[in-house]
Amino acid sequence: PDSGTYRFKKQWPSREQALYWYYVLPEGERLPELNPDNAKFSLAIKTWTKLPLSVTRIVGPQIIKNIP
Repeated sequence: PDSGTYRFKKQWPSREQALYWYYVLPEGERLPELNPDNAKFSLAIKTWTKLPLSVTRIVGPQIIKNIP
């Protein structure tokens, strides 16, 4: 609950509500670790925020296809 999105949304009067996520995985597969605080993603996130908008508009749709 201490993510950037959480802090951003706390600025407005609202009510917290738990969200439940369900995954259907093939047998033997593990849940993906998609936490943006994961060091694995931090460099990619920092790089993405520095790219020009024209580049992200071209590359973004290609990347989003591969995100589970």
